[in-house]
Amino acid sequence: MTTRTSIAPTYETLSGIPAVDIPENVDAALTKGRRATGIAAEAAALRFGPGRLSPQENFVYHLWDSALPLTAKRAFVGKLAQHPTHVAAGNREGVTPAAPTRSCSI
Repeated sequence: MTTRTSIAPTYETLSGIPAVDIPENVDAALTKGRRATGIAAEAAALRFGPGRLSPQENFVYHLWDSALPLTAKRAFVGKLAQHPTHVAAGNREGVTPAAPTRSCSI
């Protein structure tokens, strides 16, 4: 049996986002002074915005942080929205959204 020693992402890891404990993250946001209605409204706006961020991604990337301007949050493209682009480009295993492992020269 061979074990995978490489930390390169696989199709399976690119196709989803990590499991997120949403109640725990909401509590963290509330502790930082955010209001529940503000978190929900912003998460909905980001879900239906250009980046199509899921509520889980909102918490994985700590986009609930009020230190980030809303324009930056709206410009953010999450993993779920990036993944089809990576697959269409034929690069299913060599790129993670946050840290490219391959370079492309034109």
